[in-house]
Amino acid sequence: YERYKAWVARVSSKTLKDFREFQRQEAIAARMRSLVRTRVRASEAEARADFEHRSAKAVVSYLKLERGWFAKYVVPQGADTLAVWAEANAKEIDTSFEASKESFLPQCRVARQILVRVDDTASDKEAAKKAAKDKLEKVLAQLKKGKKFADLARTVSEDSASRADGGSLGCFAAGKLAKPSTTKALDDAAFKLEAGKVSEIMESSFGFHLVMVDKILDGDDAKKFGRDIAARELYTKKESDRLAAEAGKKILEAVRGGMKLQEALDKHLADVLPEAAKAAFA
Repeated sequence: YERYKAWVARVSSKTLKDFREFQRQEAIAARMRSLVRTRVRASEAEARADFEHRSAKAVVSYLKLERGWFAKYVVPQGADTLAVWAEANAKEIDTSFEASKESFLPQCRVARQILVRVDDTASDKEAAKKAAKDKLEKVLAQLKKGKKFADLARTVSEDSASRADGGSLGCFAAGKLAKPSTTKALDDAAFKLEAGKVSEIMESSFGFHLVMVDKILDGDDAKKFGRDIAARELYTKKESDRLAAEAGKKILEAVRGGMKLQEALDKHLADVLPEAAKAAFA
């Protein structure tokens, strides 16, 4: 036994207890290897079941309810609706605003941008830059003739995040502009402009920009604007979550009642959703 212990210590570098456990596991593994190598006899029923399992196919229909889609097309955005919700959730809105108030105070500027991107695929980079800049020169000329900046942003700007909203960048304090396709240069330019004025053409890694300041808000006005933004964002998030979950329950209930998934969806669209949502879905 002593010679056995010495051999275990020398050969395996394990304690006796660990060595026995190792041998036990190895014995089980050896039995399993032997079993795997043994021919298996399958009955006709088992072979048939295996064939059906391997050959069968299922056609799956599914429906994904996107919160963002509900936020954009389904959540009521009327001022009266928001005001009622905000009054009932004032504490939660205050908490949300406290976390983001530095983005609005002590002064924030309501600004817009028009972005024209440079064609990255162009072989002549300088010519591509000139084409983008010339496009904004034409915009400046139209602005001088009385065209509205927001209207031109909707038709000319190539910033997908702000284009539909007339190029809106929201209201931001100095150094707090954090929108997609913007840079610190745009932030700095906005704080050098007077309300209603338009910047010179600026170049960035995104392309060429024009910036306009709509309003300059100080103190309580900036706070009210920031709190209203916090209220709308919180309201939209919570309502889109609620409406998406509610839609899922109603559609599932209809399917369990015997409807096909598409029929249940169509019924929900027809019965519940506003016209804008139906048009967007189509």
